[in-house]
Amino acid sequence: MIGTLTIKRIAFVSLFAAFCVTPTQFAPAQEDQVRPIRNASVITPIYTLLAYRPQETAHLADLDDELIIAQIASFTDVSQARLFIEFHSSIQLHGVRLLYDDTVHYIVYLGLYEDDDTARWAHESFAEENPKYLVSNFKRLRLGDLKPNILR
Repeated sequence: MIGTLTIKRIAFVSLFAAFCVTPTQFAPAQEDQVRPIRNASVITPIYTLLAYRPQETAHLADLDDELIIAQIASFTDVSQARLFIEFHSSIQLHGVRLLYDDTVHYIVYLGLYEDDDTARWAHESFAEENPKYLVSNFKRLRLGDLKPNILR
């Protein structure tokens, strides 16, 4: 009987030891796992960070009248507007068609902003990052003033 207890104890101890050792055997494999590396060279521009983002996707005409559009260019020819956007494809730009005096105008803008000060800051940060743009083309327009002219 003493022999049987000793064998049971040895079996229990070896089972317990195998259970305790098993997790440590997986530790080196966890260290070898590949972790995604964040690309530090991609920096989100300030004018993008400052931009208003509606909770749900909506057309400009359906957004709050008090929002400000930070315009960087305006064209009466759609091909010129497309060339401008294609040439500056590294920058996230937006566009809207407006009807003024029976003429369609294409406005290229950085984004929508909650107030004029934020839109001004966006323009300034954009000008610092892109010194070749003509600051004289920058305009801040209240969305409510544009809504009657926006083409859907």
